[in-house]
Amino acid sequence: MLVRKGLLILFIILLMSLTSCKSDSSTGPDNDTTNPMVEITNIENGASFVGSFTVNVQATDNVGVNLVSVYIDGSMYMSTTNPPYTFSVDCHDFMDGMHSLQAKASDDAGNVGSTNTITVNMTSDSAPTVAFMNLPNGTTISTQRNIDVTAIDNNSIVNVKLYLDNQQIGQDTSSPYSFSLNPFDFTDGTHTLQARATDNAGNIGYSENLSITINYDFAPNTNGRINVTISHYQELDPLDLTGYGDPYFVYEIEINNVVFDTYVSQTFSNTTVLNQNVSHIFDIPDNTREYKLTVWVYDEDTASDDLLDYTSVAGSAYYWNLNPISGDFTDTYNGNDDGLNDDKDCEITLSVDTLH
Repeated sequence: MLVRKGLLILFIILLMSLTSCKSDSSTGPDNDTTNPMVEITNIENGASFVGSFTVNVQATDNVGVNLVSVYIDGSMYMSTTNPPYTFSVDCHDFMDGMHSLQAKASDDAGNVGSTNTITVNMTSDSAPTVAFMNLPNGTTISTQRNIDVTAIDNNSIVNVKLYLDNQQIGQDTSSPYSFSLNPFDFTDGTHTLQARATDNAGNIGYSENLSITINYDFAPNTNGRINVTISHYQELDPLDLTGYGDPYFVYEIEINNVVFDTYVSQTFSNTTVLNQNVSHIFDIPDNTREYKLTVWVYDEDTASDDLLDYTSVAGSAYYWNLNPISGDFTDTYNGNDDGLNDDKDCEITLSVDTLH
């Protein structure tokens, strides 16, 4: 009888122990159905970022959070098990534009809490890609030439600059990017050419360094030729006692302060107005960078008692010293242009053309 009673007591104690264990496990992982609470605390919907940005996530759970993850465009981008839950997103990992962003947190029971999905605008801050168009390395440039450049960037291009030997020689702010390089402005020889583009994020992209040779030639397709023409002459004051003159013209080319060539026209007897071309073509070296043209207007008088200081014997009457020039022009001059304070005696229209 005592044995049965003892067994009964043992059974009751065991049953109470099992019931107690079952009651204690009601808050364990197997019975936890509460999702973690998750929030992105530092980013608003529609925010824009360039280069990179940080996502701060706050996650809590009634038992404990074991994993927090950031999802971009529905795919997990990064996760961590340790607070604080902070993530750095590199915009270079994505195409420029709008992307969805969401954070999720899970606990030991496998419950998952999620934030609302928000949208962010991502832009990488990569430097522009810059290249020369149709300009091979080693190119020789002898006459004025357009230098075309391409600049590509995920952001907008602010400007493209052209550098020769690391010195800026041009800037363009709108596409297509083009520069005019005049070899006259630089010394002959080998130079380094580079283009640099800046985007609106301040990133600078560099083209390759090109080696170019400058060999100035003002008439690259022919021998160097300069055409000097007087197309109009008018006597303003009588040059002779007879009331009319006998003009003729002298053109002189100087290169490097040395007289290179001189032309003397025929004499136009008894002439006060001349409207015809009096031209001469000078053959000069192709690599001439500058020259000086001097034009004299003489009045020839064969009467011994009527010699004036405009004769070829007495000297230089009226002349026009043109500053060193390399281009073409046409202009009208009168006697005041000689720098003397006497009356105007004649007027000419002078043209100078480079023949290519």
